[in-house]
Formats: sequence, structure tokens, C-alpha cells
Amino acid sequence: MERVGVIGLGKMGLPIAQNLMDRGFGVIGYRRSGSPELAAAGGIVAASAAEVAAAADVLLSIVPDADAVEEVITGPDGTLKQLRPGMIHLEMSTIDVPRKARLRDEVQARGGDLLDCPISGSPGMVAHATRTGLEAPVFAAAKEVFDQALADGQGDLDIACVHDQLEGPR
Repeated sequence: MERVGVIGLGKMGLPIAQNLMDRGFGVIGYRRSGSPELAAAGGIVAASAAEVAAAADVLLSIVPDADAVEEVITGPDGTLKQLRPGMIHLEMSTIDVPRKARLRDEVQARGGDLLDCPISGSPGMVAHATRTGLEAPVFAAAKEVFDQALADGQGDLDIACVHDQLEGPR
């Protein structure tokens, strides 16, 4: 994976994009109001979410609300227009689970996948790559509890994202 598409370059998304570029990833991003900050930092600014999907190896979105998530994915210039088979979309916005599950189903129907990966913290924490989550040994020790607490399968993707975040740089 060489290029990450970041959709939503606001207070949380822009620092995420910067962290990715600092770690050697190419970033193409989209923000409804434009993002001269991304361009100044060395990223590519796209004209739509669809353009991001066409150029990225993996997608990441973090936008303010459920309507914005829906627009990013299924809108006239949404990612589904350019989604390629096997593409993964990390969706970090905090929205209701049934709506995100429906969007995941639409992405899967087009051959991709959408992981529900809401994040918490502040823009400063994101900018400094500070995690408030679990350390790997703690996660491993609590995994059985997570598995049983979420036995109906409703949280499997969230747990996968928590685990995957543990493997990244601090």
C-alpha cells in the first residue's frame, strides 16, 4: 500500500493525513471546502470522494455526521463510483451502527469492505499520534471478554480495528 485516501480533512482528518505522510505514505485527500493545508504539506487535494477512491490503495474517512458519511460513500461523487474490488475503507466517524452497517453492506456489494473504526481523543492527540487505547498485552488478556460481550457479532470489526491500531507506531 502506497497511497492512502483521506476524506474529511478537518480537525481530526488533517493531522491523520499528516501522520501518514510523515510515515512515508502518499496521501490524496478531499474536503468539501478544499484543503490548501494538505497541499502545503505535500499531499494531493482531490475534487471529490470518488476521485480519492480512484487514486488510493485504501480509504479512510472521518467526517462530522451520518449524512456526511452517507454522502462520501453513496453520493453522486461518492467513493462507490470508483471503488475497486478488494478496496478497504476505514470509516472513523462516530455514527449510529445500523446506518454504518448498511453502508458497509453497500460497499461489500461492490467488492470492497468498510471497517467501523471510530476514534476518540482530541486533534492534539491525533497530531502527536497519542493513543488512549489498550496496550497489546492488555487487549490480549481482555480479548475473551470482548469476544463474549460481543458474541452476537455486532462489535467484531471494532475489536479488529482496536487490535490493528495496537500494531502501529506510537
